[in-house]
Amino acid sequence: MSHDFQPGTKASSSQHFHYRTFLWIGLPLWCGFRLATSFQTLGLYRIGLYSFPFLYLPAIFLHELAHAVAAAIVGTQVSRIKLGLTQNPEGTHLNFRFLGFPWELYSIPVAGSVHTCPINPDHYRTRAIITTAAGPALSLAAASTGFLYFILDSNSILSALLITWSLINAYIFLVTMMSSKKSDGMNIRKYLALTDEEIREKCLNAKAVLDLKTEIDKVGNLSLEAAIARHNAEPQNVAILAYIVEKMSEVHDPRQSEYVYRLVSNFSVLPSNLANFLDNYLTDQLTKGTITPDGYFDPLSQKLLVANNNSITARGTRGSVLIDLGRIEEGKALLKEVLEKTESTIDKTFSNIFLALAEKQQDNLEKAREYAKKATEIDPDCPALKRVSDLLKPSAT
Repeated sequence: MSHDFQPGTKASSSQHFHYRTFLWIGLPLWCGFRLATSFQTLGLYRIGLYSFPFLYLPAIFLHELAHAVAAAIVGTQVSRIKLGLTQNPEGTHLNFRFLGFPWELYSIPVAGSVHTCPINPDHYRTRAIITTAAGPALSLAAASTGFLYFILDSNSILSALLITWSLINAYIFLVTMMSSKKSDGMNIRKYLALTDEEIREKCLNAKAVLDLKTEIDKVGNLSLEAAIARHNAEPQNVAILAYIVEKMSEVHDPRQSEYVYRLVSNFSVLPSNLANFLDNYLTDQLTKGTITPDGYFDPLSQKLLVANNNSITARGTRGSVLIDLGRIEEGKALLKEVLEKTESTIDKTFSNIFLALAEKQQDNLEKAREYAKKATEIDPDCPALKRVSDLLKPSAT
């Protein structure tokens, strides 16, 4: 339910309202409404509860719209507004334009996020904070309408709806400002801590996203093979390469890794909407054990860190690449950090696998076996386990 002042991706990123947080809404709503109505008639009490799902989505809508309007006022482009949760950000959703903004509606409409493309570093922090604070400010204003309850007849249907609306918005305000996850409050603190260099990188990244999207839109609707033929004729056309990668991703074409490598190698600053493709490519190479010290994989994994805002997943990929490049201590430090901070099964599995490989290279076989065993316990079906298969044998020495 927060604002994300970053070039948006359809990657993991962006469901800032935790699933379990939504489940907690029922209890404070029940307690607050019960207290506010002072145990008034059961009929009005039920009206308040039954109206909750019908009032909650408009509250989310207004919260996200406030972010978008504020962004437009301070001169920042809104790339999309997302309403709803989904396990698969690439999955089915409804695209539409409303009030001048592009919207995406997903299947479980209980959260939202706004994605912007800030390309101007001037007054970045101020514009980011104004945009981010607008959502909670509107929710707080909507919650303050609850004072009308004390003016209206407490036995009226309107008063029941009003106090429910007020409690919903108050809760949204508290969650978005006080959550320890990627909430609006956390984002404001993050923007205050940004260095000038980080701001410059973010703006360059956003510009690269916009430029690439513009070029891809010019490609049209080519078939995959027609796009490959055009790429062969125009090998330097980055938009065609990006189009091919997107098409291959949709059909799970096994040639995708090759074209991802060609694509990301063309960027000095990698657009964040290509970061997932690069992460998948590097993960595939790590699984196969084909990372080589030829000067390519080191900068590619560095690009991934920048494009993914130094996320813990990207740090895990970077650490694993460093292990394969022989930079053991650097890689181990990153992977141990990942294990301390991540909740992701795949991140935990890969971190343990590559820590096992690191310890093996340093002749610490007992530690290597421990890490390999942990990886197997976390995900026994992980394809990368073949790289530590020798450590899992009872006879390994």
